[in-house]
Amino acid sequence: MRLCTTLVGLLAALPLYASTPHTVKAILAQAAAAEADRKFDKALDLYLRSYLGGERTVEVREHIHDCLRHAAQTRRHRDPAFRQFVHDLPPGEALNLYAEIVAKLSTHHADKEKAKPERLFALSLQEIERALADRVFRQQHFSSAEPRKFARFTQAFKDEWLQRLPNTAREARAALQQLVRAAQSELGLLEASPLILEAICGACTGLDESTHYISPGEVKAQIPEATVTRAELVDPMSGVGIIAIARFNESTPGDVDAAIARLRLEGMRAVVLDLRGNSGGSFTAAVQLAERFVASGVLTATVGQVPEFHDRAFTSSSGMNALDLPLIVLVDAKTMSAGEVFASAVKDSGRATLIGVNTFGKGSVQCPMPLDEKLHGTLMVTIAKVFTASGAPLHGAGVAPHIVETDPEMQMRLAISRAAE
Repeated sequence: MRLCTTLVGLLAALPLYASTPHTVKAILAQAAAAEADRKFDKALDLYLRSYLGGERTVEVREHIHDCLRHAAQTRRHRDPAFRQFVHDLPPGEALNLYAEIVAKLSTHHADKEKAKPERLFALSLQEIERALADRVFRQQHFSSAEPRKFARFTQAFKDEWLQRLPNTAREARAALQQLVRAAQSELGLLEASPLILEAICGACTGLDESTHYISPGEVKAQIPEATVTRAELVDPMSGVGIIAIARFNESTPGDVDAAIARLRLEGMRAVVLDLRGNSGGSFTAAVQLAERFVASGVLTATVGQVPEFHDRAFTSSSGMNALDLPLIVLVDAKTMSAGEVFASAVKDSGRATLIGVNTFGKGSVQCPMPLDEKLHGTLMVTIAKVFTASGAPLHGAGVAPHIVETDPEMQMRLAISRAAE
């Protein structure tokens, strides 16, 4: 069984804990040591812990992305199911799959410049170079090659291959085919498809933290389908109700509507929406729920190549139909993606008070794309970048609360108290 290598799945397994700056610095030092020792799973875990603990820098985020790539590569090299899929995949079909993925990424990825065929090919070369440095991969596919031949071959990436980058998906396929043939003649590559799949995975995972290739039969991350996990009146005297949303899906707006209607019958006059640990989910559902609370104005904005998200502002025109309940929103470092879209919308509109700590900062929208009629897997691609109503990027920055409080119990007490006011 393949362990989860998605950001959402990895974060779900990590606890949130109070950290002092000294503790976080110590964790960061351990992460750097593990990365230098090529223990990428351990390094990834530690970098994520330091990030959740408050080390919210661009450098740490880059380390997380790089370790995520390395860890995913290490796991697939040791995954019998993935290796069998690659073994059974004819080289011609693998090359066609590579061309298809390059074409889809170049026309659908949120960042057109980053997803040009020449850059995708460069990312593929980087992934192949990393694979050649992996002992297990070399033993599996280059059992007779000498170390000096590997050194000479990888040096050619910088001296030769990076100088003739392709401009189209078709040219990328031809260039990769030439590279594979060179590996067969110079290194004694036993099978072509494993190297081609490394190129595929590199083109995907090199783009961002969320774009990746899913092979047929790969175990998906077990993301809970539950949306509203708590809905109760916690303070009958003041009429404060709590609704916790674990994840956004198509049913979330309706589920929250039903919960609010029931709690209002019980006497609710103010609501606390608990988005702590919310793993994201449906962007559309988050926008629709924000429309329930915001009467008018811009809620969020997106940038991407696909028409649905191309330079688009999402607005509310609920008017008098918007809910008039006083609203408090709880957020934490694990509030992600769609959860951040909702939180930023009600914050920027002045509709809610946010309590907790800065959210994770996953400001992007993903879409699964099946690959050809032969069921060669799925491409999960980032199709849009998300911005707040004020134009600030959500990715990396996240959403800052009005009231900063790190203790989870105190967060809830403050939320109930503010709602009661």
